[in-house]
Amino acid sequence: MKKLIFILFVLVVFALPLFAQTTNDPSTYFKSYLKNGDLSIYASIGWWFGLCVNAGAELVLGEWNIANILPIDFSVGARVLYEGWSYLGYGVETYFGAAPMFIIHIGTFGNFDFYEGVGIGFAFYNGDFYYNYKSFEIGVAAVSGVTWYLSSNLGLILEYAYVGWVSTWGVGVTLKI
Repeated sequence: MKKLIFILFVLVVFALPLFAQTTNDPSTYFKSYLKNGDLSIYASIGWWFGLCVNAGAELVLGEWNIANILPIDFSVGARVLYEGWSYLGYGVETYFGAAPMFIIHIGTFGNFDFYEGVGIGFAFYNGDFYYNYKSFEIGVAAVSGVTWYLSSNLGLILEYAYVGWVSTWGVGVTLKI
């Protein structure tokens, strides 16, 4: 038993330096997946009592690098949203929205890129659930999402977007051109 404890002790002592090689440097946690001038296109599809479709494009303008630790990419882009609802045959509602946006990206290890965007957009609404109703709205627009980059130019996205009355979510792809 004493030999077993001694062998385990020796293994732990020799293994500690191997596991101690990880760094606590925060600059290794954050990284940028976008470059100035990158043009990305997005498309996603979802379901919430009806079809949700998000599409858009984005042009990267630059990067803020806070203390050489946290690179924040910023860009301008546009999102187009469609959502269709069906009330089990009792009525149908359709929403359409579009907005130009200012978007920031924060990349982390594991090829993940989190993004947030804001803008002003417009939305059309057409429905006949209770009565025929049509509306046009101008209002705040927002987008939130995460991209998991599979390669330097292709990524999977999970995204939520809002323009006026139009609120959609979706799973899709992004492609850097």
